[in-house]
Amino acid sequence: MIADVIVVLIFLICGFIGYKTGFMKSLITIASYILSVVLSFLLYPVVSDLLLKTPLFPYLTKTVNEKIVSGSIPENPGGLWGLFAENMSGSLEKTAESISASVAEFLISLLAFVLMIVVCKILTGLIARTLTFVSKVPIIKQLNGIGGAALGFVTGIFVLYIAFALIMFSEPMKTESKMLTEIDRSWIASEMYENNYLLSWFSEEELSENNRN
Repeated sequence: MIADVIVVLIFLICGFIGYKTGFMKSLITIASYILSVVLSFLLYPVVSDLLLKTPLFPYLTKTVNEKIVSGSIPENPGGLWGLFAENMSGSLEKTAESISASVAEFLISLLAFVLMIVVCKILTGLIARTLTFVSKVPIIKQLNGIGGAALGFVTGIFVLYIAFALIMFSEPMKTESKMLTEIDRSWIASEMYENNYLLSWFSEEELSENNRN
């Protein structure tokens, strides 16, 4: 329930900010998020390749391998483990080490993707702030507020999907996670965590690439 309360609060805060900001400025904000996601899809492989050469990759591989060997993966896995259970169900010949490396590589790509979204959002946000003429476009006051609030809620979805992606990244590195336990007990938060549409095709592409390798 706590996770659901936090999710609802984020929606309400984003909706209120959108209401106060107005429709046109909120539209620019949404456009900057969409542009950030597109740029991130194009640029994250470069960042991922760089991160694979850092100590983070062997650390993740070791951590994931220990979790597999210890049998601490849940019987009905969700999140990251659920994705790999679906995509590697027929790969019994793969060793724990190779699966660990695949999971670690996916996590590196996920981290690179999220980092690029954050960086691109900051840059596009700075550019959007220079578009001061947008605020001068005449719009009916009621429409301006209601439209801004609606777009604010959409912004909240982007924010939550990015947050849940970061939580998914940290999942394999913890034996027990109170945060994940709270998400599992919730309704809205668990649905958004398990069905993160921002990462859906990204995950499919990465996992299919890992399987080919």
